[in-house]
Amino acid sequence: SDAEPDAEHAEAPVGGVSDAEKPDAESEPPVGGVSDAEPDAESASGEISASGEISASGEASYVVASLARRRRRRAIAVALMVPVVVAGLLIVRQWLARPPLTLSLSGPAVMQDTWLNFVHPDLPYDPEWSQDPYAVYPQVHLSYWGYPYDRILIRFALTELPVGAQVQQAILHLHLEPFFNEDLTEPRPATLSAFRLLVPWEPDTATFNAPWSRPGLAAGVDYAADPLGSDSLHGSDWGDLDVTQAVRYWLAHPDQNFGLLVMITEAPQGAHYWVDTSDYPLLNRQPRLDITYLP
Repeated sequence: SDAEPDAEHAEAPVGGVSDAEKPDAESEPPVGGVSDAEPDAESASGEISASGEISASGEASYVVASLARRRRRRAIAVALMVPVVVAGLLIVRQWLARPPLTLSLSGPAVMQDTWLNFVHPDLPYDPEWSQDPYAVYPQVHLSYWGYPYDRILIRFALTELPVGAQVQQAILHLHLEPFFNEDLTEPRPATLSAFRLLVPWEPDTATFNAPWSRPGLAAGVDYAADPLGSDSLHGSDWGDLDVTQAVRYWLAHPDQNFGLLVMITEAPQGAHYWVDTSDYPLLNRQPRLDITYLP
């Protein structure tokens, strides 16, 4: 008939499923059977679980990040230290390359000297000449008669050297002239030597006999037996004696700066020289100690 079919008798769509029963396409689960509501494993890695524990993959990520931060901090520290190290090396290089300085000591203000005369062994002066002590003579002499006949004592004050000075070299310069008379008409060669004194003395009272352990001083007791420096003479000349070792010793032991003993240690019989002292009127001929040092 023309009447619409009853709902019960309505024909089922092809396939046996009605439109109402069809699931919505958007609600269909993705391939693999996991719904959108379920987080995938990749996005869940490193997240803290409900119990507060960090997953294994999260812990690994934390360690990697921590190591990276440490490397960055170390790199920054190194970058900051480089300029400091370079500046320090430049300062050290500058310090090592600094030029040495020279201090010249001469004259009565910084030195004392006297002469020990074998002829008058108990007197600090020559009674046949004057009552003035040998310490103020402008010239004294050294001679050799198979043994050192005379001696000279010299002491320098080192107070002008700065504290911490590193002595590279110290040279004692003495001006000498040959002594002539009717028996000695030509200069004779001689070896001049300096020794470090081990006993205190005073220029106005020291004699050939005193204050020494024996007349003329005993080697190894009154003065160090080994010479500090020696020089060869023949005619008017400067005797240049290396006394570096003594000056370094005095800087380390200032209370033992007893000065130097100077005498002729080798020569033919009768060698005889005048020696200018700290009271010689020409300043450029007075004894001089040149000290080369690093401040």
